[in-house]
Amino acid sequence: MHTLNTTVDLELEALPADIRSRFIRVSGLIEQFGPRDVGMPHIKSLGAKFWEIRISGRDGIARGIYIYASGKKIIVLHVFMKKHRKPHLHL
Repeated sequence: MHTLNTTVDLELEALPADIRSRFIRVSGLIEQFGPRDVGMPHIKSLGAKFWEIRISGRDGIARGIYIYASGKKIIVLHVFMKKHRKPHLHL
């Protein structure tokens, strides 16, 4: 996994430890198998050349936006925590 710049490095480092370790694990799976084989719920296409890594953990939900470069290399462009989980509706 490669990041675009030091800003993205800091975004990744700011994630809670459990979410960061899951993010790194999923990134490795993408490099090994490609985004289509990893698929949902961890990977989602955002159209064109952009993909989303979807991670959840004890402390919330995180997302990472990346592109898939040649040679099975991913370049992470942005990492962030979602503000809150969507509530489950109990009907």
